[in-house]
Formats: sequence, structure tokens, C-alpha cells
Amino acid sequence: MKILTFNWHEAYICSLAKTAHDFEIVERLKGGSKIWFYNTRPVPENARIIKEKDAFDRLSSGYYDAVVCHNLKDLTEVKDYPVPKILIFHNKLTTELALGGNKYSKEGYLKSVRELISGIDNLHPVRKMDLRRSIFPHEQISNGVHLVFISKTKMDDWGLVGDVITPGIDLSDYGGYHGSEKKVLRVGNFMKRRDIMLGYSIQQKILNSELHNSQSSIFNLQSSIPNTLLGLNEPSDGGRFTESWDDLKECYRSHRVYLNTTVDGFEDGYNLSSLEAMATGMPVATIANSTSPIIDGYNGYISNDTEYLSERIKHLFESPEDAKKLGENARKTVERDFNIKDFVEKWNGVFEKLKAQSSKLKAQSSKTVAGQAVKSEIRNPKSEIRNILLSYVSYPVTTARYIEKSLRKFHNVVTCGPSIGEDIIRLWNLENMKEEVKPQDISCESSVSAGDILKRLPQGWKPCLFLWIESVYGYFPEGIRELPFPTACCLIDSHINLSWHIQWARQFDFVFVAQRKYIPEFEKAGCKNVFWLPLGCDPDIHKKFEVEKVYDIGFVGSITKNHVRRKLLLDKLANRFNVHIERSFLEDMAITFSRSKIIFNEAIKDDLNMRVFEALSAGSMLLTDEAAGSGLTDFFKDREHLVIYNDNNIVELADYYLKHDDEREAIAQKGKEEVLKRHTYDHRVGQMMGNIFGKMQEIRSKKQEARENLASCLLPLASEIEDPLLLQALRQMEEKKYEGALKNLTFALKGRELSSIERFTLYTSLGECSVKLGKLDDSVGFYKMAKEITSLHGGLEKPYIGIGTAYMQDGRYNKAVCEFEASVKLNPQSDKAFCGLGISLFQSGRFTEGYEMLKTALDINIENMMALEMHLKYSYMLNRLDVALQYVLKYLELHPANLDMLYALSGIYFKTGRREDAVDALERILLFEPEHRNALEMMEKCQSKSEELRVKNEIIIFNS
Repeated sequence: MKILTFNWHEAYICSLAKTAHDFEIVERLKGGSKIWFYNTRPVPENARIIKEKDAFDRLSSGYYDAVVCHNLKDLTEVKDYPVPKILIFHNKLTTELALGGNKYSKEGYLKSVRELISGIDNLHPVRKMDLRRSIFPHEQISNGVHLVFISKTKMDDWGLVGDVITPGIDLSDYGGYHGSEKKVLRVGNFMKRRDIMLGYSIQQKILNSELHNSQSSIFNLQSSIPNTLLGLNEPSDGGRFTESWDDLKECYRSHRVYLNTTVDGFEDGYNLSSLEAMATGMPVATIANSTSPIIDGYNGYISNDTEYLSERIKHLFESPEDAKKLGENARKTVERDFNIKDFVEKWNGVFEKLKAQSSKLKAQSSKTVAGQAVKSEIRNPKSEIRNILLSYVSYPVTTARYIEKSLRKFHNVVTCGPSIGEDIIRLWNLENMKEEVKPQDISCESSVSAGDILKRLPQGWKPCLFLWIESVYGYFPEGIRELPFPTACCLIDSHINLSWHIQWARQFDFVFVAQRKYIPEFEKAGCKNVFWLPLGCDPDIHKKFEVEKVYDIGFVGSITKNHVRRKLLLDKLANRFNVHIERSFLEDMAITFSRSKIIFNEAIKDDLNMRVFEALSAGSMLLTDEAAGSGLTDFFKDREHLVIYNDNNIVELADYYLKHDDEREAIAQKGKEEVLKRHTYDHRVGQMMGNIFGKMQEIRSKKQEARENLASCLLPLASEIEDPLLLQALRQMEEKKYEGALKNLTFALKGRELSSIERFTLYTSLGECSVKLGKLDDSVGFYKMAKEITSLHGGLEKPYIGIGTAYMQDGRYNKAVCEFEASVKLNPQSDKAFCGLGISLFQSGRFTEGYEMLKTALDINIENMMALEMHLKYSYMLNRLDVALQYVLKYLELHPANLDMLYALSGIYFKTGRREDAVDALERILLFEPEHRNALEMMEKCQSKSEELRVKNEIIIFNS
């Protein structure tokens, strides 16, 4: 099932994901940040975070099978959408009211809740219903809201009835307790703020037992028992947020004892954190609670006497053996009463109840939405929906057309590129296509740059992937390497245009090749992530038509002077049989296939061509050559799915199968079944996306690292900052821990007295963190706030550089130019400003100006690696390697052992014909790193070229 959930509790959602359904998560603002807290849990593999707008768009379309609401706010937002709804009650009503200051009466609040729930009906317009229906399980499903309580006490407190599903802990995720640290562990968010339910003040009494009588404020005591507080809490509470999921688990393993003080009457005697501690093998000291799983002296200690608990904790500090024994029993308790198997079974029971309702809703909603039919099945339930920018030349019979169709079933697609004109149609003899040329979403000329395409994208639409598919020679966007997201190409005719293909492929992160035998050539040329992606069929077009088979043998394709073998074979067959030859496309081609008893195919240079898959899909027997090394026989069996001929037996085979109708048609049927089972373009798109997005994070990280220097701005001197929270955030930024820094910076925004320089630093740091995390719009907003303070500090250029960087990464290069020009005026010695200006100008098509700005950046600071790398790249593009050489040598004067720059130097020498100098630079690399792969490969090229020149010289001397 496809399930939408709102993110209020990472740990619970991770448990819910164990049900193995596909989850999409909408982030909610909590703890000052609207992000998934990766430092408490990673996102489960079967879940992904999506934008709120996208989630509600999918709710409208009927994409989801259910939506999980974690509070009444969630339910209110989704109440009018046609989807089964689940409302989880995580807290008691009594607790919710108390945390809100008891502003409402319990009876009045509960009445409003019942009215909300009973008024929601997924199958009909919203109407008032019998209030009783919302509180009886056997009527909940028909009502449209299914209630789930995480404990019976919570259900009883609400006065409603639903499924009770207690927490489930997967023991395989925990374990390894050693308790080597004589410290108490506490875990919880907003502990002091939620003292009424979490017992923060009780914890302080337990941890400060020796100071009870000497201090008046329990909140201000310095603990006498060493402890760690983990979670989202105020800095004054003395705690910290976990650095990662592994960090949290290690705290469970290393601390001696867990302290739980959930307050009876307001919370159960356990929560997820305490159960996780027990699952790890930790003993638990807890305040008495009627629903506590702790038995005194068996799996921990439990009492209303805080001094007793203090003494027991100190005893465990001195007796690690007792701690381990109690912890072993604690783990057994979780295994018995809170195991993940029961949790998953109960939740899947709920989801199973909703399946029928979901199907009914989708059937209704697919009939008419806004006056148009909507097919709910177009989304692949196992696929993550992505924004794909697809680039090719539009004409009806290109492979790209089939790939686009399949991509649109599973992803959001925007197409870009030119379309063929009448001249190409006449030149290629395409007049009988019988289908108009479809305009692209973004129509452009052949000479367009990738940057220009990005500027024309719909507002707010950000690609996850740029995919270029070979279609018509002459169209290849410039600047693909500079795109800030992964790129891929799909190459069809490598058996004909290998040299061009290798040149193109080098510019992409992923390369897909239709002809398997040429993959080693791409890898040898240095291409990364090269995959075999054969062609396929489209069952909607290449289908079997119920027509009479009037031809013995049919062939659809070209026969020119270059098709010598093809013509000889067809002539040989035509001397004996009724052979029909035509050039047709799409359904006309499929009709010809359907009218033929046998379909002839001949490969060019042993290619695995489209005709193989299209003919099989049409349901006639395919007679084809083997195309050795193409992969044909890996996919299909001779005499089972198709028949393979050689030039000597082709007539004999054709004669046999024309005389044996049953055998021929059985092969044709099995061939059709096999091709539809494994070789449609839907299959190919699934393979492609799996290969790409399986490595997406690695590629994205590399691209981000390449832009790191430009995005980074100098941090202010620590001596100018006094606020401790801000100082901590700045240290995290230096360590590149941007998510943790963003959390602390967000806290610092709220109710803190900051000096003007601290506020300036706060907003610029928020801007920088947002850029690092890809939140470009947020980044621009923060930097604009910083701009308002710059007048107090002489007009600092940092916010302008930050905004320019955000615009540049978002592909808005003209806007970026304006910001960088402003920053240059503010500080004419800023190499970062000139670097950003140079890149933005170049991406805007102003090549000469951009190139000069990068030179200025390097004149100011030759160690600006972003400027140096981009200058080198643009030097190759503009054929200005003489200039690039000067700056590379200048850098090497300061850093003579920088292997990357030495390799760049060798490349310049090689390109300009200075072989001996190139060899010298390569030898310096190999001196430091003898196994340097790129250097070894370049050295081989240099030596090969030198040997070639030596032989030529000897020939010249001999002839003279």
C-alpha cells in the first residue's frame, strides 16, 4: 500500500515502516525545525520525505491508499480528501489539556473531537452523522476515520473506542549493552516543558538526592549523580541532541542505567525510549506507575521513593554484574510484551481493513476529477516519484518517445529540446509516420545550453535528474557537467557512432548503452557508471492485430546500398516465398507484422535492434540472425521464443516453419509472452531509475563537494561572538555538521538577546546552512535579513555572495550575476565574489566576461580551488590552455605536491603536444602515488604517442 504520514515522531514512523508498505512523509515544524531529525533516525528504506504541496496534490489524485494522522491538526487538514484515514492517539486527552493550560473542559473538547470525526466520510459529501458511529470499531471503516491508540489507558482516557496497538521494538536493532560508563541515561524532548507527563522535576530529585534539603529550586540543582540527557531540550537543561542513530544506540549500550519518570495519570509507565533501553539490555530505574513493565529487582527498580531509586542507581554503579543481569531480564520483557512481530501484525490488520475501502474510493475518483478521467494505476507502487528533465529531439518514431511515455507513468517529467521539421521528414523518408510531431514542454534550438533550459523550467519545479536520449545528431546541450544534480544519457546506436558516443558520454554521471559489446569501450574511455540498457517494446503500439496472415515473410525497414547482406538474404527468400517489404511505423508496422507468418530481421554490426522486441510483441514468429555478443541469446531461446538462422540455412528454416503452423505459432506465442514479461519500456525505465537513484546520494555528494568552496563564506571571529549557542553552531559548521548547526541556529532565533554582529552572523550562518542542505529559497530569505544589518558594519558583501550562490545553484544565473556584481562593488578584493560572478556570467552565455572574472579571482587568490577548477574547465572549452597553464603553474609553486593539479598540468601538456613535459608531470605524480590510476593511463597514452612518432621518424629517415 501507498501510505502518507505526517512526521511528528521519527522513532514511531520507523517502527510503522516495519510493516513493509511504501510510506511518504510530510515534514512538520517541531522543535524549531521543519526537518526529519536524521540525528535520531535515518529515513527507512521504504519511506521518503516529500514536499507538503506534492503530498496534497497526490491526495487529490487518489494516489494514496491511506493517510496516517498523528494528531487532530493532521486530520483537519486531510478530512475532505477521498482517502481512508487513520488517527493515532499518542497522548492522553488529560495530558493534552494540561499541557495547554487546561483552557478547555474535557467534556467540551471531547464533544468537538467526536463531531470532527463523525463528520468525515470518505465515500460521500461531508455530512453530519450519528456521533455513536465514530466510537465503535465495526462502524469506523464506513465512517472514514479509523482510530488507533498506543495503549489502553489512552483509549480509556479519551472515552473513544478503536484498535489498541502498543509499541513494538525490533530487538535486532538493539543490543550489545556493556554499561561501561557510570552514568544515568535520560532521553526525551522538551523534558522541562512537559514536566507534568515526563517527570523532569522527579528526575532532578533522584539525581540530586544529597542536595534535597539545601536548595529551594529543584530545576537549578547541579546533579550529584553523573547523567546524560539526550533530546531536543533547552540549552539550560544541560542536555544535547544525538549526533546520529548510531550515537543514540551507543548511549544505550554504554550508560549503566536508564532513568524513566513518566507520571502516572498523565503517561504510561513506559515510552519508546525506555523500551529501547530495555531492548538494548539496560536496567531501568523508574518512578512507580500502574502500567510500568518494571518489576523491582527483576528488570530494574521501581518505587515512589526517590531516595530509594537514587540508592539503587548508585548500587548499579558499583555492581556492573547486577546491572547486566537486570538488563537481560529487561530485554526479555520487551521480547514478551512489546515485540515488533505483534506490532506489525496488528498494524497490517488495520491496513488490510482499509484496502477494500481504498479500492472503492480509487474506482470512484478515477472516473471523473475536474471533468477528466484519472487512472490511479499509472504510478508504480515500488517507484519513488521523481522530477525528471528529459532532453531529446521530438519525432514520433524515436526510442525517446517510448521512454518518455513510460517515465510519465511513474515520474514527473518535463521535456526539452527541438522538434524535427519538414526538411528532416522528407530527408529521412518519414512522410508516412501518420502522427504529428509533438512539441516539447520546453522547445529550444539545437545550440541551447543546459543552463538556459533550467531558466525556463516551471516555477518551483526542481529536477532530480537530467536525462538526455540520443535521437537526432546535432542536438547536444552545452554545460551538462555544470548541472547541480545527477545527469544520465541513453545511447542507442553505438555500433554506428561509437566515437561520438564516447565523447558525449564523458559529460554524464550515468551512461546507458543499448549495445552491450561496446560497454568496455566506454569504461576504457573513463566513463563512470556505465550500464547495459537494451531496447524494448511498447505493448500499446507493438501489439498483435487480429488480421489474416497474408504474407509468408514480412520485413519492415530500410534497404539501401549500405544494406548489402540484408538485400541478398531477402532476395534469397523472395525466390521461394511470398515476401512483403515495406517501410512503415508505429501501428502500421505492427499491422504488417500481424499479417506476416514470419518476420525477418537482420542485425547491423551485430546490434540488438528494436525490431527484435517489437516483432516479438506483435505475436508473429521472428526469424533473426544471432547478432553474436549482442545479448540476444541471453534473453531468448532459439526454437522456443524465436528462430535463429545463418546465411546458409535461412531458406530451409523458413520453409520448415511455413509448413508447420502449430510449431510456428507456439514459438510466436512464447516469444510474445517472454517479451511482455521482461522487455517492455516500462521494464527498461525501472532498470534505469534503479541504477541511477541507487547511486544518487554518492553522485549528489560529489557535485556538492565540487561546489563547496563557492558556497562557503568566512565565519566571523569567535572573539566577536558571545552567545554560547551561536558559538556551538559555528563550530558545527566548521566541522560540516550543517543539520545540527541549523537546529541550534533556529533555537537562537527565538527570544534571545543578541548584539548586531551576532544577529548578522546568525542570519548569514542560517543562509549558509540552508544552501548546504539544498534549501535555496530559505537561504535567500535569511541572507536578505542579513542585508538589513550590513549598514551597521560597513556594507559587508557576505549576504550578496550567499544570495548569488543560492541563485546560481538554482540555475537563476542572471539574478546571480546581479548579486555578485553588488558584492564586487562592496569588496573589490573578494575572490569569492569574482569567482561566483565568473561562473554565473559564463553560464549566462557571456563567456569572455566570465572567463576574465575567474582570472581576476585567481589573481586575488590563486588558492581559490573553485575558481581554479572552473577556469581550467572553461579554458578547455574556449581553447585557452595557454592561459590555464600559467595559473596551474602558479598554484604549483605554492603546492608542488598537489596531485590533482599535477594531473591537470599533464593534461594541458598532452593536449598541446608537449609529450615530454606531460611525462615529467606524470612521473612526479607516480613518485608520490605509484598506483595513481589516471596518471598510469595518461602515461600509457603519452608513451604510445611517442612510439608512434618514433616509428614515423624512422620511416622518413629510411625513405630519405
